[in-house]
Amino acid sequence: MKILYNIAFIIIISITAYSQQTSWFWQNPLPQGNVLNSVSMPTLNDIYIAGQSATILISHDAGVSWIVKNYINGIDSVGFYKIKFINNTTGYVCGDFGYIMKTTSAGETWVKLTSNTILHLNNISILNDSVIFIGGTNVVLKTTNSGQSWNNVYTNINGCTLAYINSIQFINETTGFLAGTCTSSPGYPSNSVVLKTTNSGNNWNAILGYYNSIYPYFLNDQTGYASVKIGLGPYVKFARTTNSGTNWQLDSMFYHGDIYFKDVNTGWLNANGIYKTTNAGYSWNTIWNGFFGPSCGNLPAMDVYNENNIIDTKCINIIKTSNSGTNWYNLSKADALSGGRVQFTDAFTGWTTDGTAISRSTDGGTTWIVQNISGAGGVNGLWFLNNNTGFISCDINGYPNHRILKTTNSGVNWTEILNIVGKIFFCNSSIGFIQQQVSVYKSVLWKTTDAGNNWAAIYNDTSFYGFKDTRFINSSTGYAISALTTAYYTRFISKTTDGGYTWFNQSPNPQGYYFTNAYFPDENTGYTNCLPIGNIGRPKLFKTTNGGVSWIEQNARSLWQVTTMYFRDANTGYISATPYLMYTSNGGLNWNASIPGTMSNINDICFINEYTGWLSGNGNVIMKTTNGGGIMVNTQSTSNEVPTDFMLHQNYPNPFNPSTKIKFDIPETPLSPPFGKGGIVSLKIFDILGREVAILINDKLTPGTHEVDWNADSFASGVYFYSLFADGVVINTKKLVLMK
Repeated sequence: MKILYNIAFIIIISITAYSQQTSWFWQNPLPQGNVLNSVSMPTLNDIYIAGQSATILISHDAGVSWIVKNYINGIDSVGFYKIKFINNTTGYVCGDFGYIMKTTSAGETWVKLTSNTILHLNNISILNDSVIFIGGTNVVLKTTNSGQSWNNVYTNINGCTLAYINSIQFINETTGFLAGTCTSSPGYPSNSVVLKTTNSGNNWNAILGYYNSIYPYFLNDQTGYASVKIGLGPYVKFARTTNSGTNWQLDSMFYHGDIYFKDVNTGWLNANGIYKTTNAGYSWNTIWNGFFGPSCGNLPAMDVYNENNIIDTKCINIIKTSNSGTNWYNLSKADALSGGRVQFTDAFTGWTTDGTAISRSTDGGTTWIVQNISGAGGVNGLWFLNNNTGFISCDINGYPNHRILKTTNSGVNWTEILNIVGKIFFCNSSIGFIQQQVSVYKSVLWKTTDAGNNWAAIYNDTSFYGFKDTRFINSSTGYAISALTTAYYTRFISKTTDGGYTWFNQSPNPQGYYFTNAYFPDENTGYTNCLPIGNIGRPKLFKTTNGGVSWIEQNARSLWQVTTMYFRDANTGYISATPYLMYTSNGGLNWNASIPGTMSNINDICFINEYTGWLSGNGNVIMKTTNGGGIMVNTQSTSNEVPTDFMLHQNYPNPFNPSTKIKFDIPETPLSPPFGKGGIVSLKIFDILGREVAILINDKLTPGTHEVDWNADSFASGVYFYSLFADGVVINTKKLVLMK
């Protein structure tokens, strides 16, 4: 029996986006939640893992702690598919759109190499410090100068255009093997093949094929092995050759996946489990068949440091053994079932749901406990009034047994209060509403005035579209998106001023567009994302300051896939548009786009104060911010000397276009109150009217001289001011001029 152990680990977060540091960090899953595709373990202690969202995980203590880097160097919408290290400091990673990146600093910094291709790259073979091969879609790149330049050494063989390469392996600079899938095969019903070159890739010959799928591994230019899938059924063969692929012996096998051999007898196969052979593949023993968690469609990735030390990853999961598979250690965890609504009632207590159950945290989201509710499923509504009293909307014992449940002991026990299902929201501790979706196009509004003890249906929506994004500002005023005709694209912002009993329409959607999302932080101010009628063109963001009577287009990045909006007040808000999180701190005058570290759709955002908030997304994603959730610019220490006082230096260049540098000093021991050692340091930008337009720094910083870059590309020309704050107290203010 193989035993899986969970080990305690420390997560060190370092997330970059657009050469800027986002202020969101992972809380679930841990160490992070992007799909992982490849792992490299060059030493017993050093582990490097690459995945989607330009993700790289780094551990220098055998997986006890991790450094998480998402969106390396500001790369967005790029997945990394192979990572390979020569030693503990130098490594390469490749991925979508011809991306090749190199590090010589153990993953701390990465440099993009010029590949001269935009094709998908997914395999790396390293011969030495200078000679490296990288394969992908109909391309095999070779460098002889450590990545400074690359040449494509692959040409079509017998009409085989490689749509995908499963593996690439060079034994020496001239002899190499690759396995891939051809988009066309000469007279064969299946299209996977193993090719061999003996002249550095100038010519290739097929030595095994054509099958449904092949994963080979060669010990040398003569001895090789392959896992072969024949046809579409469960027909798998294990192949071995001792004469460079001229002849192959095929034996029956039950598993199909990537393989690795240490010597002629000892090898491993990585499929739905991990299997080991000690007799050249004639028989296999299972050394791991555990559950990897939710499926994500990718194959597991494995690296073998030696016979005892093996690491494996699939989806977001990481496991490792140090005794040949007798025991396995889980280096990742996902405590919370999340993805839907997330709500915190204070800095410590919060709940989230993934639609099947709810999870609770009592330590600010660091750990979570799933609260299973007997018979409950289809959870699509959640609201807590305080740490004890809350409500959920769900199905009991299957659809369509709709129920609203209430708890008064933090979710330990629940009682049924209504036989409906819908979105739950409260405007204060007593008055709440449920937006019941009766059918696709019809909804009923329910109301309570006694904290949920009694409910009454107060409004039957007769529109064609049904209410959407209903929100009450206070006990009297509320807004919703609706449509009064069967013309799907004719929508209105509906408003109530009597607590939901009657509704009237404000102006219809902006000309040529229709409402899809709306959020009103107060009675007059609202924001909406609109799609073009007919869905031809780009979406637009609009704002109202008169309760929806008229709308003004906002200067914001085009917003595809808007999944949620959240505004703390009329000026500060967030809009999720995968993969971006749009942020404004000046009522939409300027919008900054950051990438919080995940490509998952963000479905809910909540804040308990100005600085502390959480977001929830698909794939059990929970991320947290403790400094407002805007974009934090990377700071760079410029001196080893510790200053004796705070100082804000003049920016340079000044005037500037579009970026400028700002330097400031932080002392070891402040000279006088109210500054406290280890307090929050903020660097903020204001316009000529004194309105805050950007937050560059809002975090605890080490004593020393720091420097940041402000890129004002999205700002208008003019005079601006920048102020340094310590623990909320202004230290100094200086003027800068943006001249475009």
